[in-house]
Amino acid sequence: MKYIKSFFLFESLNITGPLYHGNRKGDFPPKRKRFANSIFLTSNIGFAKNFAGFDEKEKFPDGAVWEVQLRNNLNFCNPTDDETMKELDLKSVIQKMIDENYVDSTNGKKFTGNRGKGFKGFDYNTGEEFDLEDTSQTVYNYLWLIKNGVWQIIECEPIIEKIRDFGYDGFVVEERGAKNIAIFKEDSILDFKKLEF
Repeated sequence: MKYIKSFFLFESLNITGPLYHGNRKGDFPPKRKRFANSIFLTSNIGFAKNFAGFDEKEKFPDGAVWEVQLRNNLNFCNPTDDETMKELDLKSVIQKMIDENYVDSTNGKKFTGNRGKGFKGFDYNTGEEFDLEDTSQTVYNYLWLIKNGVWQIIECEPIIEKIRDFGYDGFVVEERGAKNIAIFKEDSILDFKKLEF
């Protein structure tokens, strides 16, 4: 666990404001945690409102957003970081998902070995991005997607479980300028309040 970092959230992660959680059921902490028993937070209130179904209020009348404060000194990883990818051995994790034609039960992401010419790849051992030559290099495209912060890959259960197995309290990625944070345990939450709009 060489690369575990204890982040003081609002300094080390450069979060300039509060964190938010939105869901359509109107409960927090949520009783049903969608991805590998994790709670997702964001620095972008618009993302939280979207997850709460505010743009479809007629369909999701119970949707709500909470402002959340986390405890200090939690251990988070950034799975888009080269050294963290190496520590977690994500190449092996993803290759196994490809070999098993894994389909994530929550987000429906299918892992197939059909990505070759025309796709980008990333090798965390060299830190280099490259063009794939054939489908034998498919795993490198999935690593490229992780490197570029694609949540649909990172939030798959085998990857989250690998992060959890390394003793992290959660993980962080950046999406369109927002910090998105997944926490594994409710006791990482210091305080929260429901927001009224």
